Amino acid sequence: MPTPSIRLLSQMGMGISPGPGPDPSADKRRVHWSTNYVSDTMITLQFSYLARAYTNASIGFRLLGIDRTTNDTWAANGDDVAMKRALRRGSYSSLNLYYQSMLQAAANTPGIPAGSTLLGFCSLPAAGVTATTPHSSYTLDGCNLLAATMPGGNLAGYNLGGTTAHEVGHWNGLLHTFNGNSCDPGDFGDYVADTPQEMTSTSE
Repeated sequence: MPTPSIRLLSQMGMGISPGPGPDPSADKRRVHWSTNYVSDTMITLQFSYLARAYTNASIGFRLLGIDRTTNDTWAANGDDVAMKRALRRGSYSSLNLYYQSMLQAAANTPGIPAGSTLLGFCSLPAAGVTATTPHSSYTLDGCNLLAATMPGGNLAGYNLGGTTAHEVGHWNGLLHTFNGNSCDPGDFGDYVADTPQEMTSTSE
């Protein structure tokens, strides 16, 4: 019997509003979510963590629904392209979250030994994408996340839900403070003035 790999597709509305908190009347962007071995409680807790993490940025989320599927290859981060071609939903403004049981660095992952376990990774916004851009041009857009990092997951020390909030920050255009791996005056790190640039990750 194959190991069950659950693809959880959760549609959430993401509204950006100018005020101090989420504006329920704001335009909504759909978010889709995929995962493995995840209970409904874990989904609820992860969704709550994500919503709280973005409240001060005036970004709100609304859970619209959940859908699951099984595929051992995709659960182990095999054939990412085929997975996202089959599972990606919505327009370019739709955030797709893929929770998987195993995420490993590929041989070409910069700065990370091949085979190392990853907590997650996410695409950055692409320039020039419009409402008329073909779906095939942004199929790989979204976030891949280790399911064990969700609240209640089995990765001690990383199972509170922060990885999803971190990766969604990248999807929204935020970079690491060590972006560029330089502290030269001409390098701007994450391009946010309140966070000084760093040469390397603080986790190294």
